[in-house]
Amino acid sequence: MKKFRKFLIAIIIVLSISVFVLAACDNVPESTVSDEPVAELSSWMSMIEDDTLLTELVIPGSHDSGTKGMNLFAETQDKTYLEQLERGFRYFDTRVMYTGGEFYMYHSVKGEMKYSQVLEDVKAFLDENPTETVILDFQWTEGGNDKGIFDMLEEKLGDKLINVEGESALEFVKVLTLGEARGKCLIFVGQDESNLDRPYQIARDKDSEEREGSALRSYYNASYNRSSSQKYIEKYIPEYIEMFKNSKGGMFVLQGQLTYMLTSIRDGEAKHDPNMNAYVKGLYDSDDLQYINIIMRDFVNCEKASYILNLNVAKKLVKAADVEDYKAMLKNYIEL
Repeated sequence: MKKFRKFLIAIIIVLSISVFVLAACDNVPESTVSDEPVAELSSWMSMIEDDTLLTELVIPGSHDSGTKGMNLFAETQDKTYLEQLERGFRYFDTRVMYTGGEFYMYHSVKGEMKYSQVLEDVKAFLDENPTETVILDFQWTEGGNDKGIFDMLEEKLGDKLINVEGESALEFVKVLTLGEARGKCLIFVGQDESNLDRPYQIARDKDSEEREGSALRSYYNASYNRSSSQKYIEKYIPEYIEMFKNSKGGMFVLQGQLTYMLTSIRDGEAKHDPNMNAYVKGLYDSDDLQYINIIMRDFVNCEKASYILNLNVAKKLVKAADVEDYKAMLKNYIEL
């Protein structure tokens, strides 16, 4: 009888959470902003000066980029890599699982999106848009076949991979310009040192742990990102920026997403989104702007990209002859 009572209580709890989640999803406000990408978003880097350092450029980034079609608690994006690229995103949090003899994208669970298709999307986009550069950040891999992951990367992208020159990857990244990176792909790797045996592989930090030789900082503290939207933006984002200020430099990913526990990611992001957009907009006149490099978001779209891309105007990185065209691109989605 006691076992049955415990079982019944567990069922009630699960059903209560499910009802809460489904009700929350039904109340997600519909965006009134168009998400049809204008052609300029596919080539926005063409309007940036060649001598701009990649570490100085402000780049829209995608969190758990390959999760389209996953369940409510794993899906952080509802677009393919190509669709995200067409909306101006150039940094991708790339997580690959090897299972059943195939490679898939994953986020705690295996997704529907095949890794081979992701790489084909990136190649096709760069072939069509040689002024752009794409950053693939292999934060996590699963399944024990990392060699196969990077063999396929070389097979699909070949000479589009940027090889490190010199002894220090960090110093190489610090001076890498957009002009040198156009039409190519920069690769960061977050797994163990055994993966860093190819000339294009560059170490990244592991969450808030600085890794020797790392050239990319992407700070994450679970307790910070599980806080409320307001607290995260007002208290913890400044802490992440301060951590970057005190680091050895390189590229910097500012994680703009939260980690949700008892609600779907889509519903949580719908409530966090206007606060995060307002924060990004406020960076235009902020002393922190000089440290901003990549801003990573959930459920990416043209509006989120435009708020981020507008910061390149504030940094005066847009070619003088293209400023008006660049602003006209952004005005399709945001007020300037």
